Amino acid sequence: MMEQEKRLIIELLQLYRDFPCLWDHTHLLYNNREAREQAYNVVLEKYKAIREDATLENLKKKLENMRATYKREYKKVQAARNNGEREHRPTLWYYKYFTFLDNSEDQIESETNASVDNDHIDEIEEYHSDFEGEDEPKPKKSRNIITRKL
Repeated sequence: MMEQEKRLIIELLQLYRDFPCLWDHTHLLYNNREAREQAYNVVLEKYKAIREDATLENLKKKLENMRATYKREYKKVQAARNNGEREHRPTLWYYKYFTFLDNSEDQIESETNASVDNDHIDEIEEYHSDFEGEDEPKPKKSRNIITRKL
């Protein structure tokens, strides 16, 4: 994989992380189709920098596959920890960019200084302002995130 493509995928994952309505089952807008569609369209524009002919279906499949691979690796890390075995070190290059899925408090540090550009920050702020005033979600019991076909 070329460094440019890797950097773009990191930016894509950071952008995906910034829209919890796409991955957090407890988020207020998770079940709001319009909000999710708007968020996916922002992420899709970033994905088109990697794959020009990308469609929403391609994007969802890519994210689904990456999440499933991450979760498999995460389970290996947890199993080693729970069984008192030597620490399992993930070999998946994008592992740390998906830690937000397991409610990790650690900040994701970019090895390439990649960040969401100002245009995307404006889109994120505009997206969130579209839904201001909605009731806050009621706290739910913590549960594992299950990768599902979107």
